[in-house]
Amino acid sequence: MTMARFVAFLRGINVGGHRVTNEELATVFAELGLVDARPFLASGNVVFDAPGAESGSGDAIGAHLEHGLGDALGYAVPTFLRSAEHLRALASMKPFPPDALEGHGKPQVIFLRRPVTPSGQVALAALTPTDDLVVVDGAELHWLPVAGVGDTSLDLSALAGVVGPHTVRTRNTVDRIAAKFFA
Repeated sequence: MTMARFVAFLRGINVGGHRVTNEELATVFAELGLVDARPFLASGNVVFDAPGAESGSGDAIGAHLEHGLGDALGYAVPTFLRSAEHLRALASMKPFPPDALEGHGKPQVIFLRRPVTPSGQVALAALTPTDDLVVVDGAELHWLPVAGVGDTSLDLSALAGVVGPHTVRTRNTVDRIAAKFFA
């Protein structure tokens, strides 16, 4: 039987009054037929294996997870799935020149459902604050805010209007997941 490894980046876990333990997340994943679910940190990052899946079957698995998590938790949980291969490639990227990292906040990765369209890229450029850097890479945005995420003037609600649903993780979290589970 084939088995593919994925990481699910879940939006809305342990924010806005929605508290879910890592044990609860692992249980929901198991109940949905997913194997060896290992939550990482407490912010909705779950590495798991999908029996019978190929690495390219992420859309169907993501929809299955969203539906199952919504039923189990009682609220919508947008899910952004990445395959092992994709996460390894993402972790190997160096989207910003080293000198750009000085004087900025922590690098972030914004996970999207679909790649940004050309017209979306134009709207994104207009939305991005002058001192922040954003690099579009398929269904991810690499974001280097001028200060901390809480201090940026990038309007994340307006961003959703341009790129659709999304969730944000620090680049450090992405790198740590890649090193621990996908090396």
